[in-house]
Amino acid sequence: MITGQRISHFEILDKLGEGGMGVVYKARDLDLNRFVALKMLPSGVGADPSRRARFLQEAQAASALNHPNIVTVYEIFREGGNEFIAMEYLDGKTLGDLIGPRGLKIEEALRLGEQIATALAAAHGAGIVHRDLKPANVMVTGLGLAKVLDFGLAKLTETGPEDATLTEAGTVMGTLAYMSPEQAEGRKVDWRSDIFSFGTLLYEMVTGRRAFDGDGRVQTLAAVLEKEPATPGDAVPRELQRLIARCMKKKAGERSQSMVDVKHALEELRAEIASGAMSGVHAAVPLKKASRWPLAAAAVVVLAVGGIWMMSGRKTEAVIYKPVPFTSYPGLEQDPALSPDGKFVAFSWNGPNQDNFDIYVRRVGPGEPLRLTQSPGPDRFPAWSPNGDMVAFFRGGTTELRGVFVIPALGGTERRVSRGGGTLTLSVTWTPDGKALLLGSAHWFTLLQVETGEESRLAVPIRRTSHFHVTNPAFSPDGRELAFVVSDSVEGDSIHIVGWSAGGKVEGTDRVVTTGRSGAYLSLAWSADGKSIFIADSQGGIPKPFRLRANGDAVPELMAGLGEHITDISASGTRLVYSNRIQDLDLWRMEIGGGKFGPVAQFLKSTRSEGSPKFSPDGKEIAFISDRSGEAELWVANADGSNLRQLTKAAPVFGLSWSPDSLELLYRAIPSKGTALFRIRSQGGSPRQIGPSGVQMGRWLPDGKTIVYTAAPGSDTYRLYKIDAEGKGAPEVIEGSEQGGADINAWFLSADGRDIWRTIMPLRIGEAPVIGLIRHRLPNGEPVVLAAKNGVGAYSFESEGVYFVAVDSDVLQYCRYSDNKVTDIATLPERFLRGGRTRFTVSPDGKTVIFSKADETISDLYLVEGVSK
Repeated sequence: MITGQRISHFEILDKLGEGGMGVVYKARDLDLNRFVALKMLPSGVGADPSRRARFLQEAQAASALNHPNIVTVYEIFREGGNEFIAMEYLDGKTLGDLIGPRGLKIEEALRLGEQIATALAAAHGAGIVHRDLKPANVMVTGLGLAKVLDFGLAKLTETGPEDATLTEAGTVMGTLAYMSPEQAEGRKVDWRSDIFSFGTLLYEMVTGRRAFDGDGRVQTLAAVLEKEPATPGDAVPRELQRLIARCMKKKAGERSQSMVDVKHALEELRAEIASGAMSGVHAAVPLKKASRWPLAAAAVVVLAVGGIWMMSGRKTEAVIYKPVPFTSYPGLEQDPALSPDGKFVAFSWNGPNQDNFDIYVRRVGPGEPLRLTQSPGPDRFPAWSPNGDMVAFFRGGTTELRGVFVIPALGGTERRVSRGGGTLTLSVTWTPDGKALLLGSAHWFTLLQVETGEESRLAVPIRRTSHFHVTNPAFSPDGRELAFVVSDSVEGDSIHIVGWSAGGKVEGTDRVVTTGRSGAYLSLAWSADGKSIFIADSQGGIPKPFRLRANGDAVPELMAGLGEHITDISASGTRLVYSNRIQDLDLWRMEIGGGKFGPVAQFLKSTRSEGSPKFSPDGKEIAFISDRSGEAELWVANADGSNLRQLTKAAPVFGLSWSPDSLELLYRAIPSKGTALFRIRSQGGSPRQIGPSGVQMGRWLPDGKTIVYTAAPGSDTYRLYKIDAEGKGAPEVIEGSEQGGADINAWFLSADGRDIWRTIMPLRIGEAPVIGLIRHRLPNGEPVVLAAKNGVGAYSFESEGVYFVAVDSDVLQYCRYSDNKVTDIATLPERFLRGGRTRFTVSPDGKTVIFSKADETISDLYLVEGVSK
């Protein structure tokens, strides 16, 4: 018994289960401070080479499949003669335990079936066949997410000849009742074997009984090879019965030939049922909302032929919402706001030419949008007055344009309420009495009187001690409470609720509804009864919609059916509108020579986003951040794009810094609450936390023995610290009072530690606030503005100097740290490097530029009817 012991960087807490392929323990990852399920070969089996090989293959197959519906494998290692796999610790129930004697409701079976089909489609696309799909190898989490487990019998279809695989011809491996005829006979199998198994799984989900069963192994095998299952019954739609039968054809060539096609068929069936158009079944009845399982429920791991999962509580069902497109215009539609009566939607759109954001209003139903504003400045954050007569909004741009305005809801003359020159406005909300606007921007809300333009600070009693700002205020339907987001880059985001008096004042202390990682909560809206809050939550890397109870006594419930990439939510009555924004960033490459750029070529591409590239000091590798696994993780590739590999599998990653010897990377991540610095070898391995939690960007000094980072413990002033690269000793302050307003993610310290270069925002150059490039002598030297007279549009700090592109410029320039000399490098062929969010890197020899560019950005609005009160 190893409970209480430490294995590698894991503390063993409890034994959770044991089966033919492994023993599972609950453990704590001491490096990342999280629970994991730690699996090892049972005693006496580790010496068996074939069993060990299958065990290793399970880890390799599962770790290659980074997918939301497949259990995440963090790492594999060997210690004390045993192999271990560390994977995510999941709370939920197995599909086998959720399927009752009468099966699942049709809607629930289709919803879960879609997710399982999506997972298998991803596996088949990677050349992996599961070979042991069954209810016991699918877990459903408390939020209704299906996770496919146990790739211990998976066969990598592209590894070579059949006799080189671990499951040779003539060997029957798997669970008889769910295996395909070809697998049962020991013949060679491909992805179509999983399609058969999926059919048996779906059959059991809708009927509550196995498709093939017998009194023993021989009888079960005979049923798989020779018999047809009983008809599911009239309660199952005929179209679904035909799909199940097509999946379970005895001959592989007669089955559905792709899990992608099966998934699409399930989606269509679910849509038809939801609309009431499905024959052979009544119109869908909404399922009960997911509820939090009792905290006292014991977590149990079920292990079957190497599969593991966590179990707790009771059966969870979820409402399945059906969104319909509200806009599908070219360009970007965002910031939707439903009118108080729910009949109109105000939103910002950059127009048919994608040239500038203006405010539009459109009636729910057929019709064209009405354009309310036509200013050259970008108009954002429309908000309806409580009586529905006016729309308030914020306009950015130059000081002349900038301000907060109101305009009649169906068109008319706009009126500036405030110039807002000193306010970085992030949200606009009317107070319940319709007399004032609440602007979110900093440590407080600004209360702006609509008639007089008078502004006052409205402090909120939140319990925070470090850098944060408040935004997204939303008043409850009765006007007696105010919910808002506290965005904190150090401690993580949280949603708070405070009382609101009729006189326009905050009452009482705040109630923390839920907490998350930095940048987790993108928007929020109240339900009509004031008991729930809808939120867009990006804790998983990809924003998704959730519903949570305003009293804070339940975990957020996934709003199934609305999809992902959701950035804004607005609700009125039983109607909800949201924006769906998808951006595909890819890495591109340009060569520099003779003052010009060479041809632009794609470097790395996926259907997800790749950004923040960084050359290694020796120029041989590129590190970057990608969410292709569903989370913002750290990836590395050779400088020519080969040998692509994922280094982290833990939490969203921010900010990269190479060690001087090009062997390790330093990055910032948020494994739980707060941020921390970690170092990891570029060839892979376990990350190690360096320094305390609650820190920001870190960098290695040229000696390779010291790491410098920024943090703001207990105050709103960031300071510069240094610490031994091995984490030994206490951090030492090397800058007593950093200049305020700095972009803490963008700075570079000189080799002698005397000067620091950084970007600062906002820096006022001319009329508008811009990103400035500054240098100052430590510890308290006066900042000197460098290089760009009109501000910096994009920049890249390298070892000897900083590359940058000035605002309204097409020239890449270089400022050398040693003497501040600025040199023009080349004229850009296109304005790829423009914009403050652009990230690029230049090779050490100064000949190659790698940068991220949006291949496609889509943002449309969707409407949801029948959101329960």
